[in-house]
Amino acid sequence: MKKTSLIKQISYKEAKELSFFGTKILHPVCLDVNEKGSIPSEIRYFDDPTSKEFTTIIKEVIKDDKIIRAISSIYKLSMVTIEGDTMIPLSGTASKLFSLLGEENVNIVFISQSSSENNLTFGIDFEDSKKVSFLLRNSELFGRNWFRIKINNDISLVAIIGSGILYTPGIAGKVFTTLGDNNINILAIAQGSSELNFTAIIERKDCEKAINVLYDVFINQK
Repeated sequence: MKKTSLIKQISYKEAKELSFFGTKILHPVCLDVNEKGSIPSEIRYFDDPTSKEFTTIIKEVIKDDKIIRAISSIYKLSMVTIEGDTMIPLSGTASKLFSLLGEENVNIVFISQSSSENNLTFGIDFEDSKKVSFLLRNSELFGRNWFRIKINNDISLVAIIGSGILYTPGIAGKVFTTLGDNNINILAIAQGSSELNFTAIIERKDCEKAINVLYDVFINQK
């Protein structure tokens, strides 16, 4: 992406969110080992390892005026939506769904459910799209006219990450306004229970634009 800035200090909790949402140089297992040992980690430039400009990852969550630490993305995802009026009285639908996918080693990236409980949307790796389509359409529960199954293979996930989300109201509204003002349609939203991230699911063609405008609002604060 065109816009970047150095994160001088970040917590392990935030770094692990970044590693999940597309950051290539961070591995969750390594971060977990160092966090449990209260060992600070430094991310330095490969070509200039002695530079005074680098990122330090520490165990403590930093509380300052930097509400959002980073904007990240997963560029290539697929979004599956299962719809059906039978979902409301039928208990255990989500459990059966995720058990089916888990048995086939399908990774669930995000989950979003409507308040009416008649549809469930979730994101998967793009490479798993054909497998998931086959599994759902041929399953006894989901493929026998009980549910309507839609798969969108042209989406991206954009995540804003930072411990400030936990303490600052209006973050979601600011994301909606920023993307809406730039004619970027939000297809689904999700927020982790840790409240360290807020994610918006958008069309893939808008991914770079979305990151740049969110960067200006939350990082560069123009």
